[in-house]
Order: sequence, then structure tokens, then C-alpha cells
Amino acid sequence: MMASDLIEPHDHSSEDVQGSEDDEKKKKEVGSSVARKKKRLRKELVSTEKRGICYLSRVPPHMDPGSLRQILSRYGDVQRIYLAPEDPTAQVQRKQTGGFRGKGFSEGWVEFTKKKVAKKVANLLNGEQIGGRRRSSFYYDIWNIKYLRKFKWDDLTNEIGKPNL
Repeated sequence: MMASDLIEPHDHSSEDVQGSEDDEKKKKEVGSSVARKKKRLRKELVSTEKRGICYLSRVPPHMDPGSLRQILSRYGDVQRIYLAPEDPTAQVQRKQTGGFRGKGFSEGWVEFTKKKVAKKVANLLNGEQIGGRRRSSFYYDIWNIKYLRKFKWDDLTNEIGKPNL
């Protein structure tokens, strides 16, 4: 008896049918996941159109993104906060003269989930005392906040990303 006689011919036709069905299922799953991603992206795009951004022309000493978020979240949902770092030469001078030794910020932007909330916050707080407790480091500081009409977060990130010429 030869070795080729012991090996029986194997029928692959049933596996090929099963394999093609699996491939079709995978294609449908991939197609449906792509559709879900597109739907989620459309929803995200619509929600970004409804967001509003406020500009802070001055950030008091000792105020950081966490404390700013805590204060402003009372008025509505805060999405993102960006505080521009202070100029390094001004920071050195401030530290040499005995001022606040921590990290300082010169200006900032706050994104709210709704334009309506951003407009109300800007109108309500502009020119008002920041407040807090009397012993707070920014108790006597005043808000200087403005709603930025037709301004998107992407505009801000594009402006920040540009090199200074």
C-alpha cells in the first residue's frame, strides 16, 4: 500500500461556502460600524455648531484651569478651557519683584456646550467681582469676559498652532 492511497481526498466546497458567509458577515459588520461612526461624527459636528466660546482678557494670579472650571460650571456645562501662558520675561520680572511665584496666565478661552449659556455668562459676569471668600486670592479681581460670536474652537487651535513670524 502506498502513502497516497491512505490519504483520502478532502472536499473543501463546504468550507468555502462557510468561509464566504463569514466574509459577508464581516463586511456587513464593518459596513455597519462605519455607518455608526459616520452617524456619531455627524452628531458631534451638529453639537459643535451649538457650542459657544467666551474670551477672558485677563486671568487673575493664582487662577488655574481647574478653579476657573469650578467657578464657571455653576452657570452651565464647560466643555474646554485654554489659558495662554504668561510671557516668560514678564514672569521672571514678576518673580524677582516678589510677586506670585506660581505659573501665571495672560488670557483665556472657555468653551460652553451651548451658545445661549456662553452669551448669558458673558453678559452676567462682565465687569462683576469674581468674588469667592474674602480670603480668596482673587476676591477683589473683576471679570473681563466677552462672548465671541461666530468663533469656533478650531479657529483658536489654528491661531495657536501658527508660528510667530
